[in-house]
Amino acid sequence: MIMEEVERFKTIEYNSYVAERYEVSTLGRVRNKQTGRIFTAFPRKKGDYAAVVLQIGAGQQKTFSVHLLVAKAFLPNPNNLPEINHKNQNKMDARLSNLEWCDRKYNMNYGDVVERIVWANSTYVPFFICEENETVYWNQKACARELGLYPSSVNKVLNGKRKSAKGYHFHRVLHSNSVSIADDLQSIKMRMPEHPHFNFSACLLEADEL
Repeated sequence: MIMEEVERFKTIEYNSYVAERYEVSTLGRVRNKQTGRIFTAFPRKKGDYAAVVLQIGAGQQKTFSVHLLVAKAFLPNPNNLPEINHKNQNKMDARLSNLEWCDRKYNMNYGDVVERIVWANSTYVPFFICEENETVYWNQKACARELGLYPSSVNKVLNGKRKSAKGYHFHRVLHSNSVSIADDLQSIKMRMPEHPHFNFSACLLEADEL
């Protein structure tokens, strides 16, 4: 049985004006204490942290990152760590249970953050295909974890340093932001050798649904 999180609210301690009017909850919701209105969070920019705009004085507004409000209100930080990590890597999920204080090194090496930064700042997105399970991946760590491999082994196959890893074969696809994934898969199909277990139709069907 899955236990639902109990929502608790605390006053947002920014200044006296804000403290009189706003509070934040363990579920990452910001509420007007006087009206009961729940603010709708929005990403600061595409793929960025959840944020809300609050009045901080007469005629003055400020944009607040919700995860910072939640962490400062509910999450102890005895070691005075400077950053907050989202455990599920969803920056819009500011629930208390999804947050942890950390240092810069931990934050930058957590999960697939490096690959996500590359994706966000690159014209081409590095997709690759596993022949044996007919799956398209964009993250080497996630692929390795799913297949019981070392990320370095997946990387060596993709870079041509070895033919396979524990019997798995991978082929790289460069997906341009200006064309569809399906077009890229069709393109690489012409360059790949025939494989008895590889189903390109299934990959193309998945790509059309993205």
